Amino acid sequence: MPTNMISKLLEKAVLPLDAAHDVKTGASRTSVLRNPNMKKLQKGFLFPEIRMKHEAHKKKYPHAKVISLGIGDTTEPIPSVITSAMAEYALALSTPEGYQGYGPEQGQMNLRKAIAEKIYPNMGITESEVFISDGAQCDIARLQMLFGSNVTIAVQDPTFPGYVDNGVIMGQTGKADASGEYAGITYMRCAPENSFFPDLSRVPRTDVIFFCSPNNPTGHAAEEEKI
Repeated sequence: MPTNMISKLLEKAVLPLDAAHDVKTGASRTSVLRNPNMKKLQKGFLFPEIRMKHEAHKKKYPHAKVISLGIGDTTEPIPSVITSAMAEYALALSTPEGYQGYGPEQGQMNLRKAIAEKIYPNMGITESEVFISDGAQCDIARLQMLFGSNVTIAVQDPTFPGYVDNGVIMGQTGKADASGEYAGITYMRCAPENSFFPDLSRVPRTDVIFFCSPNNPTGHAAEEEKI
């Protein structure tokens, strides 16, 4: 079968029924629209923006010493007790005896049990209450999906951008103003003058308050009494 005929068959196979043909370019495109809330997002994600500015500055001033206030990176090596255990576990997966396939969706029970006993002793926390996830970024998005679009949210200011961006994508906000703040989000100021703890008495009626301690990016940990 000629190559051009195969291409046409594949094109028909992968494009949806409502696909349109661009007469000017000759290319086919789908008429499926993307989430309109994506247009509300301001610029790019914060950390790539900082990285690009960092790289541009280093290119212009190659000998400059830069303290990056972008994504929190680690500076110390991982303890060998952790890396050796990870290596041993990974190596076991290459053997018939050690291979386990997909694990439980909430995490390995022995790991959850160890976390409950070692990190939360005498607090009444059991392994059934521990969830092993693939990171806070995904968990924030899952929470937003759980609550849906018809909720109002409040976030710390400053805050990890994932709380705001996921709320925007979910349709929980209006458009951003000139300062970059979104309608529909209550920004709880956390600064030295209030010991980095929001004044909740000034927060209007809100469905969901996202509070992170230690805070990202300030690093401030709230006292137990305040929490």
